This record gives sequence, structure tokens and C-alpha cells, in this order.
Amino acid sequence: MEIIKNRLRHYGEIRAEKDTIDESLSVIVPDTQPDALQIIGADPSLYIQENSCAQGTLKIAGTVNCNVCYYAAEGREPYSVTASIPFSFSKETGLAQDDKVITTVSVTGISASMVNPRKFSVKVQIQVFQRIFKHQVQEYAEDMVSGEDEQVHCLREKIPMSLICDIAEKKMVLNDEIRLSDENLNDHCTILRKSVSWDNEDVKVLPGKVMIKGRADTSVTALDEQGEFIGTSHYSVPFSQIIECESLSPDDRVEIFYCPVREDIEIFTHSEQISTMTFAFAAITQCVINHTDEISAVKDAFSTKWNTECPKTEITMPSTAPSCRVTAPVKEIMPIEGTASKVLDISARCEHSVIKKGDDTAAGSCCITVIYKEKDGSVLTCSKRFFAEAPCESTFSEDGLCLVECANITSSISPDGEITVSFDLIMTCREGKSSPCILLSDCVLDKTALKQPAANASLIVKSAEQKDTVWNIAKAYNTSPAVIASANKIDERSDIAAGQLILIPFVCR
Repeated sequence: MEIIKNRLRHYGEIRAEKDTIDESLSVIVPDTQPDALQIIGADPSLYIQENSCAQGTLKIAGTVNCNVCYYAAEGREPYSVTASIPFSFSKETGLAQDDKVITTVSVTGISASMVNPRKFSVKVQIQVFQRIFKHQVQEYAEDMVSGEDEQVHCLREKIPMSLICDIAEKKMVLNDEIRLSDENLNDHCTILRKSVSWDNEDVKVLPGKVMIKGRADTSVTALDEQGEFIGTSHYSVPFSQIIECESLSPDDRVEIFYCPVREDIEIFTHSEQISTMTFAFAAITQCVINHTDEISAVKDAFSTKWNTECPKTEITMPSTAPSCRVTAPVKEIMPIEGTASKVLDISARCEHSVIKKGDDTAAGSCCITVIYKEKDGSVLTCSKRFFAEAPCESTFSEDGLCLVECANITSSISPDGEITVSFDLIMTCREGKSSPCILLSDCVLDKTALKQPAANASLIVKSAEQKDTVWNIAKAYNTSPAVIASANKIDERSDIAAGQLILIPFVCR
């Protein structure tokens, strides 16, 4: 007997994990700048220098460049101080050389406080979110060729498979400058907040490569020289990228994620009084490639003459079950200084989370930052972290991930000058489910254990207790599927309904 074998190479997503890094730094106001009277706010810019996973150890290292804005003790003019806070993260993942991990690093919180008029204390919180994929090579029997004296029967099928066949990454760098449409925005302004979000506009999957067109949406919120609020200006930076992957085919489905590694923005005013925004953006584009194909495989085998051992392999495919999407409404008071007269700007930084088997609620958190004007005309910033949870329709049967987003953010000011924010925390949970497919990996005949044949040709009339197949009945009674099909004038692939009478002839040698 000859077993014709083949191999499947694919990746299985085994878990999602989240880790948090807390770092702090004391910052001295330069001698060239006046003493501080009050901190306006702080804004982070992430710069990742290392993001690697070698020999099972995940390593992340970089800096968070924090721009701390403050009012001077003389004249309440806005000034800024930059603090570079280094961070590093190391973790044993237990991954082998061919395994893959997709890592997203983000700053989820920042705060600054005055130690004295010449010294600030800055704290940042960084989230490291990981999706871990195990590389698998599984051998299965594609076909079997046996001699007539071995009396081996095999169940061959064409099986549709949807597997993660590859994970490709490529760094993208955008360096350029654009002319600013807001004439009030210039290099004398103090930037309170800047943000960049990466979005796809068009994705084309071609043989061996994926072509991506998208944009980096940028927003800048600033004060002018006198401390007056200018507003928030929005700009879009288009980009295109080609990521090559030999295993890619046009019918594959590609999921695309971005891990920002640098988001620097500076504003310059040229001699012609033209202001431009110079930017240096970088991100790692991550592609999860899902390949769907049909393979020929042997699902089962047995011999009517010899005892048979059939080792099997279980191949797991990502489940297409719908994700659970729940909303938790939040309404809370912000911890502001003084009394507010107007809310100028609201932004949110969301944190992804993980779900565990047995959970029946989705939980997430986000950091809300509000820029507001006090009754004396000062512009200040305050931040607060919010945690919310919402019940799900059912209990999670597997571990998974929870993607968090913030929507419908509004604010109101009470007569006492308190700011209340309202928003919806939307949590999309996806279990790490998989659908197993059992395939034959080998077939061994024990030629020292001859099955006892029927002494004479015999026949059984049996009523099927439940829905069954010709194959299962033949294997159970050690006869041939063809013999049962012929006796009952049905096809070998036919299903047997519960209660149906079946003639079972025994093979007589």
C-alpha cells in the first residue's frame, strides 16, 4: 500500500495579549524661558526605534517626545518644553523561529504637573497590544493506492480550506511639507495637540503583491502668541505602498493594520510669510493573508481483511462567526482646574483589550482630553481615563480580542463651570474561534492481525437509529461501502435517514 502525502503550511492565531508600560520623567525649564505659572497641557509623539521578536523574545524600545505647554509667570504667554521619555519592553513569548507576532504600540495616556516653576513631572502610559500566530506544518494523506489482497477502502473528499497562509510587514515612511491653509497657523504658535490616523482607501490584491492606497489624516490644535485659541486644522497626506508576498494570489483576503512608529510635525514660516507643515510619519504596514482553496484529501480508511491504524491530524481554520459589538454609554464630570466657560476641543485615545474564555461582558477604556477656556480667558487642557463595560448576548467560548472606539463625544458646562462629557464606548469583540477539519495523515495495516471473515455469506437488516452514512455503516460492520450501496440501490455517498431499513451484506472471503 502506498500513501501519497502532502503538506499544509499555515498560521494559526493562538492568542491576543496586552501589556502596559508606565514611564515618568522630570523636565527642567530652559534658562532661556521664563518661570512657569500654570501648565496648559501635554501632548505625546511616539518614536519606536526597535520592534522585534527574535528567539522567542519580544523587544520594544523607543521614546515618547512630550510637548508640555505652560503659561509664563509674566504676562501669561504660552511657552512649551519638550521632554523625551525613553521606554523599553521585553517579554518571553515562547514563539519558535517561524512564528509571527503583530504588535501595535500606542500612547494611551499622558499627564504633566508642576514640581516648581522651573521643574515639571511628566508621566506617560504606553500600550503594547500583540496578536500571536503559530506557524504550523501539517502532513496529510492526499491519496492511497492499495492492492486487491489488502482490501483497503478509503474515503476521499475535496475539502474547502480557508487558512492564514502568510503574514507580511513593511515599513512606510512619509517625509514632506505642505502649505497650510490656515493663515493663523505659523511657527509662533504653540501646538496643544496633534494626531495622525492611518486609513485605507483602496486595496488591490495581485499575484505576489498587494497594492495599498490610503491617507494619513492629520490634525493640529494650537494657540497663538497671545494665548488665544486658534482652533483645529485638518490635513490629509496621501500614500501608496506595494507589499510583496510570494504566496499571494488575487483571490486571497488581506487584513491590513498599521503600527505607527513615528509621528513628528513641525510648523515653519518662510520669509514670504508662507507657513508650511513639515512632517515625518512612519508606520509598519501589517498584512494578514487569508487563502481559500480546495484540497483533495483522504478523510478515513479501513481494511476488511487486516486490523488498521489510521493516525489523523486536525487542521484548524479561522472561524467566520460574526463578531460581538456592544455599546457602553458614558457620562462623567472632568477634573478641571478653576471654572470653565467654553469647551474648545475634545479628543479620545482608546485602548484595545483582550477577552477571556468564560467572560460574559465586553470591557474597554479610553482617555478623554478636553481643551477648554476658563472664565479669565486662559486656555487649559485636562484628561481623564474612563473604563466601561457592557453585557454581551452570550458567554465567550474562546479567548479573543476586543477593539475599542469612541463615538458621539459631546460636552456640557454647568452653571458652576464644571465640564461633563458624554460619549459611547463601542467594543467589537472577536473570539479566536476555529473550525477543525480532521484529515488522515497515515494508514498502517497490521498484517499480524487478520480479521475473522464470515463463515458464509450473511445479511443483516438494520434500522438506522439516527442519521448516518453508508461509509460509517460499512466501517462498523467490516464490509465494503460498495457492497452496501449495491444491495440498497443507493450511492456510496448517500446519507441514511433515521429509521430507514438497510441491508448489510458481509464480505465473505
